[in-house]
Amino acid sequence: LLFTGKMHDANVVAHLVAMYFDKDLAGGLEEDNGSVKGVGSPTRLAQLLTIFFPAYSMGSTIGRDTLNACIKPLLRVVHEKMSVKVKGRRSTTWPIAKMIQYVCHTIESGEEAAQANVEICEREEEPRGASPLLNAVNAIC
Repeated sequence: LLFTGKMHDANVVAHLVAMYFDKDLAGGLEEDNGSVKGVGSPTRLAQLLTIFFPAYSMGSTIGRDTLNACIKPLLRVVHEKMSVKVKGRRSTTWPIAKMIQYVCHTIESGEEAAQANVEICEREEEPRGASPLLNAVNAIC
């Protein structure tokens, strides 16, 4: 839903980023090749999120804005996870700086890709000495 533009929820994106960096979830990454392809595999989820975030950022301005807006909810999610105590001890540490840096880098990469697409489109619209018939067809379309 996020990727297709049907939904833009910063809280959902924040939870996805938290899942991407969750050491407890990634702890089971030593799986055999058969279970990696299975539904619910932490390895498969990490692979999908690795592709999802850059594609979501490059896909639209709203995607980049949603990624930007997810930072505050992300910090709240991490705080909640860090405040949970297991057997009297706090849970594992979270790479908060790395998470924020990843989100910012993904947004910047998306902006650069969008700018490159605009430049390519502008170059394609420049006349190249095309025939008058082709210019007329382009004007009609």
